[in-house]
Amino acid sequence: MVGLEDGQRILGQDDILPRHRRECLLHLTRLPLKDKVLVLLSIYAIIIVAIISLALGLFQDFGTAHPPGIPQ
Repeated sequence: MVGLEDGQRILGQDDILPRHRRECLLHLTRLPLKDKVLVLLSIYAIIIVAIISLALGLFQDFGTAHPPGIPQ
């Protein structure tokens, strides 16, 4: 059990918690980039979304029949 002297030594005489160092936004965005699995999963997700977008675009251009006289 922590005594009064230990608490005053850790927290100081004013009995306030020490301030935490704030992390800057750049550091917080760079931190996930160190994880190789997360980077690979995001690359695969971008590739899958690009393939779906390409397939939908090709389907809209070539997959549906347009009546004559109406622009595509």
